[in-house]
Amino acid sequence: LSITPPDENIVQQLPVPRPRVHPRGLLTRRKAE
Repeated sequence: LSITPPDENIVQQLPVPRPRVHPRGLLTRRKAE
């Protein structure tokens, strides 16, 4: 487990931009309804 691929770094960076898109997606869905 000591030798972890760079994928771990990408996975950690994904959760950051995701929260930003979530609120926007929710607002867009509310407007669509």
